[in-house]
Amino acid sequence: EWAGDACEADLICSSASGFYFWAPCVDVYETDDSLILYAEMPGVSPRDIEILIEQRSVLMRGVKNRPVSGLSADSVEIETGRFERFVPLPVVIEPDTTTAELSDGLLKIVLPKRGGGRVVLPVRASSGSDSELRIARPGTTGEDEETGDVDDR
Repeated sequence: EWAGDACEADLICSSASGFYFWAPCVDVYETDDSLILYAEMPGVSPRDIEILIEQRSVLMRGVKNRPVSGLSADSVEIETGRFERFVPLPVVIEPDTTTAELSDGLLKIVLPKRGGGRVVLPVRASSGSDSELRIARPGTTGEDEETGDVDDR
């Protein structure tokens, strides 16, 4: 059985532009027919998560908003802002039949083994939420410049 990288206490990354973002902790488990990826996403809405799936990797990115605004903070420890996590996979998976669900702050992605291609994966809320996930196609922003509507083809 294969497991993903262990989460370090300070999983903070920087991009080439110097922009800092945090990375959610991830576990990856393997069954006979799939990989199952779990990512900690407490306080993140499904509409604020983008997942890009390829045959041998998963890229999760998005934003987590502050739980309150307009108040002066004495202490701030909750990670907020942009996040990104790239996860290489130990086997080739089938991107087109991959599913994702966010429940109680835990994102579960089921990645069936074998296949090809690249897709952008929508995340659905497990219950009680009518929030829509913002989806961006590879090479686009995913939003109509005039209306701000999301391209969900």
